[in-house]
Amino acid sequence: MKLTLSTLLAIAVLSVLWLTLGQGEQLPTIPLRSEESVTENYMSGVHIVEFSDSGSMETDTRVDSVEQYTQDPKIYLGAIRALSLEDSDESWLLNAGSGIYSPHARELWLRDGVKLRQVGSQNLLKTPRMRVLLEQERAMNDAVVSLKIGESLTTARGIEINLNSGTARLLSNVKTLYKN
Repeated sequence: MKLTLSTLLAIAVLSVLWLTLGQGEQLPTIPLRSEESVTENYMSGVHIVEFSDSGSMETDTRVDSVEQYTQDPKIYLGAIRALSLEDSDESWLLNAGSGIYSPHARELWLRDGVKLRQVGSQNLLKTPRMRVLLEQERAMNDAVVSLKIGESLTTARGIEINLNSGTARLLSNVKTLYKN
């Protein structure tokens, strides 16, 4: 899982950055006296496919919608689906109901049900939300986490993932059930 989670999260962040760069000359922000915000950028049905130098697909990322508002520096993402093919032909699929990217903090919040599944197997990590610190190359949360690997099911409260090494640490209330 070393490159898997970091690759998928990098894909999501790069997609957001790619979509926000090169927008041309921006319209000036209209000063408002209230807390109202106007949609500044909006995209729907975003689909990005990346290929290796040899022409084989490496990633396939889809985001239902991308929105940014004039009075808010954050970028709001609709449903996210990212497929990553590893060098060993091992595929991983990341799904999240929505996300929020904070460009200044270089932080991505995956929300509304995060699932990371190894395609072709029953291996699955599920959690309601995940915070990704891009500068530190770490992902974490304090929510319930379930991890199904083979015939075992592990549940815990909280997880910390080192995206460089691919290691994860479950924080508390760790319980594992093995099927006989």
